[in-house]
Amino acid sequence: MTLNQLLESEGFKKYFDENDQLFFEYLFGGEGGLDIRNNVAHCFYDDENYHIMTGILIICALLRISKYNFRWRKNEEIIK
Repeated sequence: MTLNQLLESEGFKKYFDENDQLFFEYLFGGEGGLDIRNNVAHCFYDDENYHIMTGILIICALLRISKYNFRWRKNEEIIK
């Protein structure tokens, strides 16, 4: 499963609210988004492409994920 498929999956949409879904799709999605994950992972960024705002957006994404409380059941199904 690619990251774009994960962002569009029902499982993802089930656990994250609409604002967070849009933010993650914009930040990490390919079409019309910043596609930060792909650019960093495949070394498409040069030195001048790394800005403080890119780092702040990544930190914001981590903070938005951390606001959720995921718990694991015995059968490893994620519940909220």
